[in-house]
Amino acid sequence: MMVHFTGCSSHTVMIRAKPIPQGYKMLALCEKGYTFSFLFTSCIDKFYYFNNLYNVVNSQSLSSTSCTVFQLLSSLPSQTYHFILYCNNYFSDFPLFIVLWEYSIATCSIVCPSSTSYPTLFKIDKRKKCLA
Repeated sequence: MMVHFTGCSSHTVMIRAKPIPQGYKMLALCEKGYTFSFLFTSCIDKFYYFNNLYNVVNSQSLSSTSCTVFQLLSSLPSQTYHFILYCNNYFSDFPLFIVLWEYSIATCSIVCPSSTSYPTLFKIDKRKKCLA
């Protein structure tokens, strides 16, 4: 989501063709109209401390956006309750889903089979004839 801001700041983001084209970009963990947690993103600060926090736990490489999603979801009480993350294709990242599965957080998302990180096990050859 975007928070409207038109002043001078190196942390503002410009995304044309959006209802709020300029402002602070933030990622939020929400359900049923309530915001549980949120983080501001920046073009300058790439959340290096999230990468360091995560690399201590696991060797799986995550993008800066995936590290931010991981940081948001790590604030949930996942040891006490079971959670399912529903997200759009912007957050669909198989390395992130593998990491969240290790933390007992299930995921449901739109997938792109043409993605390079899409597992070959799930790819279907449409040219092959099916004998059913």
